[in-house]
Amino acid sequence: MAAGFAAQLKQAFFNLQTALAAVGATPDQVVKITLLSVDDAERQQFRSVSRSLK
Repeated sequence: MAAGFAAQLKQAFFNLQTALAAVGATPDQVVKITLLSVDDAERQQFRSVSRSLK
């Protein structure tokens, strides 16, 4: 597993893109991703990483 929250997010998004591609889908077809976290810094990292992958 990647070290650090941001690295784990990037890996999770990579895994999601791989799974979507396997069934002929794209990230644009994902309607919603939910992150449950009590840490404001983690939520900000999630926003930053998810925006950078669009």
